[in-house]
Amino acid sequence: MKRHVEARKFLGRGYELYRDIQIKKEQAASIRASLDNSTVSLNNERVSTTRNVSAMEDSIIRIIQLEEDIRKETSRLAIIQREAVEMINQLDNLTMRSMLTKYYICFKSWDTIRSELNLSRKYSSNMHTMALRQIEDILKSFDPKSATDEVKKNE
Repeated sequence: MKRHVEARKFLGRGYELYRDIQIKKEQAASIRASLDNSTVSLNNERVSTTRNVSAMEDSIIRIIQLEEDIRKETSRLAIIQREAVEMINQLDNLTMRSMLTKYYICFKSWDTIRSELNLSRKYSSNMHTMALRQIEDILKSFDPKSATDEVKKNE
């Protein structure tokens, strides 16, 4: 059984949103690339094929929709990350703050974090557990209503 579930949930809220944003950016880039590959003949020769103008318009509309979704989700992610940073910054230990920031805010892997901070697997695991325990204590006094109100205000 995983320990400190509430702290993990709270700090990890942004990851799925971050992944969704990245996927939408890739989709928009792919659609743009397909539009870039569509060429218009500039000579006077008529070819017996028809251009699918509707498909091009649909692609442009889809890009606009994706960009709007990305903008909204990026705003939500910024709020979620700000809340997580506020929690993390309440920790006394610099190593704990660095580890949690790199993992839950920057979305780095544990291997990368251990390498950057020159930590062993066991030490980083112990520090992470202690940090989550402290975050759970901080969460007990957290007011989620104010955070929810801010997200709704920015949508």
